[in-house]
Amino acid sequence: MHLLDLPVEIRLEIYSYLLVTQDYDKLRPVPGGPRLSLGTPLLRTCKQINAEATPVLYGSNLLLADMRRLTKQARLRLRSRPFSDPKMLAMVRRWWLTVPLDVEEPFYEPEDAGAAFANVDELVLEFMSSFAGNGAAWRRAALRPFEAVRGVKTVRIVGCPAELEVYADWLKRSMMSRQGSEMQPYVGSP
Repeated sequence: MHLLDLPVEIRLEIYSYLLVTQDYDKLRPVPGGPRLSLGTPLLRTCKQINAEATPVLYGSNLLLADMRRLTKQARLRLRSRPFSDPKMLAMVRRWWLTVPLDVEEPFYEPEDAGAAFANVDELVLEFMSSFAGNGAAWRRAALRPFEAVRGVKTVRIVGCPAELEVYADWLKRSMMSRQGSEMQPYVGSP
């Protein structure tokens, strides 16, 4: 019996087993640490397997969005080569984005962030701060573009500074609200 002789439901389970990882620590591998090993060579076996398995690879894994280009470029893990093929990017439903909090101006506009992440299945925002000297107001300004994001099913925030926890909780609820809905503006100290 060959793989293509199996029912498509079973093949999809096999593809998930080979192509999907839940080990997010391997997105940012440490030198000399364990490597993320996915069965991506499977995609080169034939056109039918490629057509069936490619949506599993890109739709089920958490992909790293580009810090400046958002969802116009992605990586499967930190040290992998980025890709920008629109057909593949359209399949991505789960994103991880590192947001630098120590910048004067965000890298993108609210409408860009809103369009990039609207209605995705999962969005993980990893807050990165190299020093604590800028204060909460400046850090909040770096996150303001995400106030336009709506319709995300699951939002996780990683590395939130203590002074932003209340705002980050509001931002999370805002991003998980329905597309087109208006949230009450955030009121409170940064």
